[in-house]
Amino acid sequence: MTDSPNLSAKRLDGEPESEWQARVRRIRKETVLDVLESFGITVDDVSEMQADFQHLRRSRKLNEQAAVALRKGLIGLLFAAAAAFVTWGVSILLQVFGPHTK
Repeated sequence: MTDSPNLSAKRLDGEPESEWQARVRRIRKETVLDVLESFGITVDDVSEMQADFQHLRRSRKLNEQAAVALRKGLIGLLFAAAAAFVTWGVSILLQVFGPHTK
């Protein structure tokens, strides 16, 4: 976890950080770790945590792609059914009202 530039170990003018700044930085880090642990995220192994987040992102993107493909398929199926219905309706109308030969 990186610190913001204004809370680094040395301030911009070269002076070491004050005791309260170090305390605030420590409390901030502990708070973030507590929140992550409350979400069930183990922060002991950073590379494993990054791999978990990458897996979640890949899974989310695959789900989004599947939803788009399903939506396109359903729309195509709807158009195909509509075309079949129109074709069937026209053939019935031609049988009933079309030219009759004897």
